[in-house]
Amino acid sequence: MSEMYKVVGTSTPTALLEDPQGAEAIAVPMKPGQGTVAAGTVIYRDADGFWNGAAAANIVGTNMLAVLAEDVDTDVSETVAEDAAAYRSARLIDGKVKDKTGTAVTAAHKVILRQQNLVLKPDTSAAVFDNTVSA
Repeated sequence: MSEMYKVVGTSTPTALLEDPQGAEAIAVPMKPGQGTVAAGTVIYRDADGFWNGAAAANIVGTNMLAVLAEDVDTDVSETVAEDAAAYRSARLIDGKVKDKTGTAVTAAHKVILRQQNLVLKPDTSAAVFDNTVSA
């Protein structure tokens, strides 16, 4: 007997934007020598004008912040900056935005990002919270 239904493949959505309307993308020159910086990483503009992956300590209100829209390879052997697309202003899915180590941003970081128009919102396809009380 033949199978009528079976799983052919799976897909993991990689979308960062909770709402694409109002998102403002810019091109940023990434500092060479950082390796591959993943999409969804918070980046900051350094004093030399290049953008770096942000560690937790770099996500502060005095830094210009953005979130990478794509993976970018800043090869160690390169001496020329690789341009990358990043969001300067957007409503992003909470949990998809991370620091350069891949750690989720904290609540304090979310406040700083919100002040720079990078708003993190829950995924609209996430399960609904059940707030009923059982006796």
